[in-house]
Amino acid sequence: MSASPHQADAVILTAITLEYQQALKVDAGAVPGSAWEEVTGPNGLPVAFRSFARKAGRPLRVAVTLAGDMGAVAASNALLPLAMAYKPRCVAMCGVCAGRPGKTNLGDVVAAERLFFHDTGKRLPGEVQQDLKTYNLRDDWKVRLESFGFALRFRDEAWWKQRPIPYEWQENWVLLKLAQGITDPSALPESAEFCPQWGKVIDSLWQAGHVEHGTLTLTDAGRKSIRPVMIKHRNQLPGLSPEGKVLPFKVHVAPMGSGSQVVEDEKVWSFISEYLRKTLGLEMEAAALGALVHAQRDLRLDALVMKGVMDFANHGRDDQFKEFAARASAECLIAFLREHLEVEVVPRVDDLLLSGTEGELSEKPPPSALLNTRYEVVPFHMGGREKVFAELERWCGSGPSVAVRLLHAAGGSGKTRLAMEWIRRLREQGWTAGFLAKGVPEDWFERLWSRGQPALVVLDYAESRSEELRQVLQRMHRYAVQEGTGAMRRMRVLLLARGAGDWWTALLKANSELEAWLGAMLPYELGPLAENEADREKVFHEAAERFASRQGKGYERRALPRLSDRRFERVLYLHMAALAAVEGLEFEARTLMEVILNHEERFWAAGAWESDARQWVAAATLRGGLETREVARRVAQDVSGRPTSDESEKLLHRLHEIYHRAGDESAVFLPSLEPDLLGEAMVLRVAGSPVRAGDALPSDWIDRVLPVNEAQGAVKHALEVLGRASAREPEVARQWIRQILAGPLRPRAHLALQAALAVGQRTALSVLGDELAARLESAGNVELASELESAGIPHPTVSLRRVAEWTARILLEALPATDEPEGLAKRALRLHNLGVTLSGLGRREEALKAAEQAVETCGALAQRHPEVFQPYLAMSLNSLGNMLSELGRREEALNATEQAVEMYRALAQRHPEVFQPDLAMSLNSLGNRLSELGRTEEALNATEQAVEMYRALAQRHPEAFQPALAMSLNNLGATLSGLGRREEALKAAEQAIEMYGVLAQRHPEAFQPDLAMSLHNLGAMLSDLGQSKDALKATEQAVEMYGALAQRHPEAFQPDLAMSLHNLGNRLSGLGRREEALKATEQAVELRRALAQRHPEAFQPDLAMSLNSLGATLSGLGRREEALKAMEQAVEMYGALAQRNPEAFQLYLAMSLHNLGVMLSELGQREEALKATEQAVEMYRALAQRHPEAFQPYLAMCLRSLGKMLSGLGRREEALKAAEQAVEMYGVLARRHPEAFQHDLAMSLHNLGIMLSDLGQGKEALKATEHAVELLRALAQRNPEAFQPDLAMSLNSLGNRLSELGRREEALAVFEEAVSKLRSFFEQTPSAFDRNMHRMLTSVKNLCADGQHPLPPVVQECQALFERLTKR
Repeated sequence: MSASPHQADAVILTAITLEYQQALKVDAGAVPGSAWEEVTGPNGLPVAFRSFARKAGRPLRVAVTLAGDMGAVAASNALLPLAMAYKPRCVAMCGVCAGRPGKTNLGDVVAAERLFFHDTGKRLPGEVQQDLKTYNLRDDWKVRLESFGFALRFRDEAWWKQRPIPYEWQENWVLLKLAQGITDPSALPESAEFCPQWGKVIDSLWQAGHVEHGTLTLTDAGRKSIRPVMIKHRNQLPGLSPEGKVLPFKVHVAPMGSGSQVVEDEKVWSFISEYLRKTLGLEMEAAALGALVHAQRDLRLDALVMKGVMDFANHGRDDQFKEFAARASAECLIAFLREHLEVEVVPRVDDLLLSGTEGELSEKPPPSALLNTRYEVVPFHMGGREKVFAELERWCGSGPSVAVRLLHAAGGSGKTRLAMEWIRRLREQGWTAGFLAKGVPEDWFERLWSRGQPALVVLDYAESRSEELRQVLQRMHRYAVQEGTGAMRRMRVLLLARGAGDWWTALLKANSELEAWLGAMLPYELGPLAENEADREKVFHEAAERFASRQGKGYERRALPRLSDRRFERVLYLHMAALAAVEGLEFEARTLMEVILNHEERFWAAGAWESDARQWVAAATLRGGLETREVARRVAQDVSGRPTSDESEKLLHRLHEIYHRAGDESAVFLPSLEPDLLGEAMVLRVAGSPVRAGDALPSDWIDRVLPVNEAQGAVKHALEVLGRASAREPEVARQWIRQILAGPLRPRAHLALQAALAVGQRTALSVLGDELAARLESAGNVELASELESAGIPHPTVSLRRVAEWTARILLEALPATDEPEGLAKRALRLHNLGVTLSGLGRREEALKAAEQAVETCGALAQRHPEVFQPYLAMSLNSLGNMLSELGRREEALNATEQAVEMYRALAQRHPEVFQPDLAMSLNSLGNRLSELGRTEEALNATEQAVEMYRALAQRHPEAFQPALAMSLNNLGATLSGLGRREEALKAAEQAIEMYGVLAQRHPEAFQPDLAMSLHNLGAMLSDLGQSKDALKATEQAVEMYGALAQRHPEAFQPDLAMSLHNLGNRLSGLGRREEALKATEQAVELRRALAQRHPEAFQPDLAMSLNSLGATLSGLGRREEALKAMEQAVEMYGALAQRNPEAFQLYLAMSLHNLGVMLSELGQREEALKATEQAVEMYRALAQRHPEAFQPYLAMCLRSLGKMLSGLGRREEALKAAEQAVEMYGVLARRHPEAFQHDLAMSLHNLGIMLSDLGQGKEALKATEHAVELLRALAQRNPEAFQPDLAMSLNSLGNRLSELGRREEALAVFEEAVSKLRSFFEQTPSAFDRNMHRMLTSVKNLCADGQHPLPPVVQECQALFERLTKR
């Protein structure tokens, strides 16, 4: 029989509404964050649930109910259905009763030691013959009640301190004050406190004759009444405190009688005492509980009744103690039950959530067990986790009643251990918290919800539980949207996963309500436990000390291996390193996993059976465990290819003893090898090259592990393991993935899709999607394509692009030929989707063909039904423009995009709510098309309109439009940068990065490409502003992302990788890291050359740009002939491009002509150099007239070079004029952007000094050169690698200027410094710096030629070095 959704350990019955209400005021000991939650019980009566903390174990669950009426019958009718439904351990009752006068005080509580009906039996004319039957309290509870410190427990509670003042005490107070001569006691300040019922008290005293009626005159009867009280209490009244000696609060453990009538006759006590003389309480229902427990013995119930004394069964009683008595009884009852009611684990309620910890380790555990976080060998390391705990605290403690959060990180990062620690902390606070157990009932969420206390449910491996998770989240969402439901209750579900990739995107896209709900809860990416080496060393030592202690070894801290490798960002790698160190095993970061695996295998002591043991463990890991001994025996026999033997049985049993989870009855016989990374590494070891000769696997090994009829769960688990493993070693895992997919295609295609979604953040690096696509190509059909589309292929995606393309193509081909508009519209939509998918795969010509067909089909439809199909045509035209652009057909691309904008603008005017997003999209595309054609200002106008629209849309619907806003901001930044508006460009780029960072955290598969693009653009903009190190960091991140993406989908992402490598070369070159710059630039050239061969129109401009950079980089390394060749190729390409489209390519032609001029000058070809540079100056001057902010820096650069070349040709006045113009321009630029242009200003001043010197203006030359040295010295302090060579050359010029002015001593010191600063660079790259070193040495020797100044030692050393390295 399934358990009721509501469970209770104790059901407490109340007879009247006031008693019920007072019981629901009990808050002491309640689980924090909980509240009484009322439902309608099985009998239609109200039942309120709440959980209360106990000293140990799980909380006590209490249900309080209200009977339909007073009396035993109503009590039985109310209680029995609840006992049957809620399966309590105890039925109880609280409320009010009459207390025995003289033995109890008002407000006391009577705990029923025996229960009986006092009015049963036989009534005779003169007497009643009692038929007495008692129901007794448990003996141990009787003893514990008598010693329970109720007064001590409640003395600070507000309700306790507000016990009413008995009327008798108030009357005595008035009489006492009158006897003391107080004429009007009501005028005393304490009157309101000591006689709150003044009116009733005076009426009572007048009626009793103790005070003369109508006055405040004490009568003789009054004096006679008060005199004994004064004598007894020494002219005072007894204290009112419940802890006082006279009227103390007390819980009496005594018999309680029940009757069928309300009694107002004090004589009843003498009647009852004849039968049960110690009876202290009378009421109407309690004995019914005893009778029920006695009759329903199969329910094994305990009974406890505690009721508060509200009167003495006296006539004319007052109810002023009723509320207090009811509250006191409820407080005392629940307090006692919290400490003394033993609670049991309710199956399928209390065992739903597990702590996550395993049992005790065996005496000699394997390395994998020591590393398994669930055994907690290494204590939790809080350092580095403060931020995530603060976030979890905020999430659990505030916000809506029902909430879900995804916490993701790579395997081995510490997610599970962190969740275990958080579970422990919440349990200490009274929460129900834990990992969801396996095999729980479908309604587990409802069962936990019904308990009425805060709960945290952790779902590990959430990415592998997508279907189960979707159903649970949909049920949770229903609770979340119910207004007022569980307002004080907190239900939190924490999802743990290796990433937030395709599986998360697919989960959200499957249901729009879930997407809106979960989209507002940002996934949290768990960062490394230890970011730097110092923190990693702490974690390492902590783990090593624990491992050593567990192994009974000593541990001394010694020199550590380097922990800088990125693998050590994962805490598992730090723990593996610590374990290896304790065991004395040699390792490096790249070999550490293999070292630990070797250590694990030695633990098996398998001898000649080692290969078999390895295969069995790998098979168990692939399948998710071998459930029983029989299954393990069968799999072992199948993979080994021979029948079992005594030796194999012994080994199998040994593996079981090593790996099975002790104390877990549901544990599998041979589980997966954990931690997961270790298990995956073992699978790769078995799948890869044999460890030793003779270990080669049969070709059908994986088919033996997963035969054709294998359960789907095992197949899916294997695909996930291999999918994750293939991210590290794709070719090793590929063959087994291929063989698994060669099985029954339909079920395994679905499993492969689920596994590909589940693999996690590194899905893009897995071969699972590619292998599924290949299998679908060979054997898939339209029915399967339709099923996979319905199952949900997320868009955008990286890993499943080929599957998405196959699905789109097959479904398109399956469409029947038709002229009907509906059928044609379907075809157009399919064509459009296929084009987008092909474009994402880099198959540009095919994408263009599909887009053209979509436009053609939509065009025909729009002619017949413009109102219906113009939106389809506009969408197709926009996509066509993008695809034409990708193939370099820029004018045609602009034409298509302009048509799309025109249509969308008209549609948005008529239906703005519907078509404004599409108009914004097409305007964004238009900005890109105009920018590609060099029409930058028009591009800016279009892009600004797009940003404005998207910003408004994103304010209303952030989840839907933030990606588009980020994209348009990225484009805006690039356009502003092209116009020289650098600060605005940077601001837009940073906003885009921030948005894409959040989006990529939620959906890395979808938005990593966009984030990489934004990082690339950010790097370029930071570089323009002179923030070189930040620029390099952003560019390196872009290269890393694009590199990973291009590995899986080269056609799609190689252009982006080439672009980012090109910029990386520029960033590195700007920082003086020339060899690294050359390597990056050469890779960019190689990629772009291959791309330009296939698509010259699209990629020749990019190739020309990279050749230009290659020339500059080679020149910087002194490889001038190679540099010249690269630059000439660039000029030739740009010349042809600029002829066809001058607006787009004149800038690039000018840049390459300038670089060519510099190179020719360095090779001594001065006339040719001057010609090239003059052409560049002319072009830049024209560009700067139109867009000064964008092109003045380039013009200044060319003028500086022109001055040097004219000077070299002896045309000194012209050279000076060009140099002065360059200095003037750079001066203005450097004042606005010092970081970007100070170096250029310094080099222009350096050149100006030389030219002024040539014209005999020595003092002016010295001033310019000193200014250059000052600027360069500051730059070289910040970045010596980039700027020290230039500083050395300026120092050399300064020495020459000083020497010319006769200041030879100063000149010699400056020359010496110049030589010293250039020496290390010359020594490292002689070909790059030989000319400069020769000039410096010549300058010093000329100065010392008079014999008065000997060559300084450093100069002599450099002279010898120069001769040795240059053979001169």
